[in-house]
Amino acid sequence: DSSSASVIVNYPQGPYNGSYANGIFSVGDLDIQSFAPVAGPLAFWINGVYYVRGNIYENTYAGPNGQVLTISGTSDNIALSGSDGSNDFTGTYQGTGGVFIVGFSNGVYLPACPANADGSLQLAAAAPPSQYPPAISVPGYAVWQFLGTAPNDLNPSLTAAYYGNAAATGSTNSAPQNKMFLKIDTDGSGLVTLTDYSTQTSKTGHYEIEAPHLFQSSTDHRLPMPLLAVDPFQNNTIWDPLSNPSGRPATVLVGGEVWRYHGTDGNGVATYTGYYDGQSLTLGAPGRDGGQAVALNNPLGTNYQGTYLNGTFNVIKVPHLEVVTGNSTGGHVAATGLGLQSINGDLDILGNILSMGSLTGIQNTAGLTVGFSDILNSTSGIRSATVQFGVGRQNSNWLWSRATTDGSMSSVPMMKLDSQHQLMLYSPSDPNVPAVTISPTGESSFNGPVHLKPQGDLGMGAFGQSQQ
Repeated sequence: DSSSASVIVNYPQGPYNGSYANGIFSVGDLDIQSFAPVAGPLAFWINGVYYVRGNIYENTYAGPNGQVLTISGTSDNIALSGSDGSNDFTGTYQGTGGVFIVGFSNGVYLPACPANADGSLQLAAAAPPSQYPPAISVPGYAVWQFLGTAPNDLNPSLTAAYYGNAAATGSTNSAPQNKMFLKIDTDGSGLVTLTDYSTQTSKTGHYEIEAPHLFQSSTDHRLPMPLLAVDPFQNNTIWDPLSNPSGRPATVLVGGEVWRYHGTDGNGVATYTGYYDGQSLTLGAPGRDGGQAVALNNPLGTNYQGTYLNGTFNVIKVPHLEVVTGNSTGGHVAATGLGLQSINGDLDILGNILSMGSLTGIQNTAGLTVGFSDILNSTSGIRSATVQFGVGRQNSNWLWSRATTDGSMSSVPMMKLDSQHQLMLYSPSDPNVPAVTISPTGESSFNGPVHLKPQGDLGMGAFGQSQQ
């Protein structure tokens, strides 16, 4: 019978013999009291503040600035009541680990989580809901683990999966990442909210429920990007990824940001998703030559088009933006097999763009682009064809030259169009100085006489009203 026992107490002027029954000691004149451990963790995280108790026999917890928390009940139904210094709060903890919600006297609901004295959070016993990751990599804040599901404190009518930094901090109130939670609504909307409970501010974004489970941030409430769904049991590798697409890069690096593969539709168009809502890059189905049309959409910048061939992107009209191939971890994959190629025959390009060269420091932006367009005027019904030459550098010069002798590697200039839009013509007898310079903004010059045909017209400006 565990409710009663014989007792021997070794004490000065003892030993003393007695008994214990129903929680009461009866040992001579000695006053002996029993204390049972109070169910509950050694600490609670509530609204970004740690409440810690001294030992397992106490039922009161203290915050760093005089906040007070009291618990009562059994291990599977612990009632909490306390104050954060401004408002009282109450709640119930079921003893299963992970996040739960407490209500404050000012009408708001805020999250709480059982914790340890070293500042680590106690994870939920249950696994994440299907299609929700076990952990999330948050740049600047390491890996945040799944802390359970509970009502969304910003909208208690909805349930959210909570994530936070569960690691020990060494100090229960010094680590800023332990004052923030990331929540994903589980109603299928994929709404993501990152709340900093030390400032009561939030940022929003979106999580894709289906694979590849990509995160995107709203453009006005920017999350720290890139957020990545990871598996903490597999060295924090990408969780539940799509297989790498055949003939396409696993990722695309756009201006240094890793845009991840999102899938391929029934027409063979592959899509890559950027960090922010609306950012996408598509690769069209391969053409006869293996080239793929590129369309880059960026609501934070400008939309662009280009081509992808032999592992190299040529994105047109993007002299400042580097687009390169990447592997599954976001590292750059250099294109290979791009040495000198010879074509023994005519070349018929069915596409509308021809590009060559690359800018120094922006290796995948074409140096020269020749484009053709055939556009229908919707008003007149007439088509107009246009051939466009473009250079990828703001300061650009166009030079026409000829060999000094047949087969010579040296040349002499014939005509030049400089970056100031001046047109220069060179004399065959003196190729060092232009004989004719036509400027659209300044003076034009002719190194020699200018002859007009009889009755030729040379405008001299409008006549005024002054005397002749």
